[in-house]
Amino acid sequence: MVNKKYIKVKIKKITNIPNVQFIEIYRNRFWAADNERNIFFYGRNISPICNPNKNIVEKIVSKDSNPFIKVIFLDVVYIPIIPTDWETYIISDSEKIFL
Repeated sequence: MVNKKYIKVKIKKITNIPNVQFIEIYRNRFWAADNERNIFFYGRNISPICNPNKNIVEKIVSKDSNPFIKVIFLDVVYIPIIPTDWETYIISDSEKIFL
């Protein structure tokens, strides 16, 4: 996770059902997270850094030199699907970062 653009999103924002017509639901997954209760997505495509297999996410996280990145388990995550404005929705309260 070094020298790539990432987006962090507050866990509380995506563990509540959004008020949109379409959502994508991730159940029982391990996520790359930080100590500030954020989970991570790959920047441009906003792809989630998660997997049902903890070892896979640990492998991704282990490539990062940041000791504050860890792996957490979440029962459910709701990702809004807004075909014309999805990126704006998820990034509005988030930060684009470089790790």
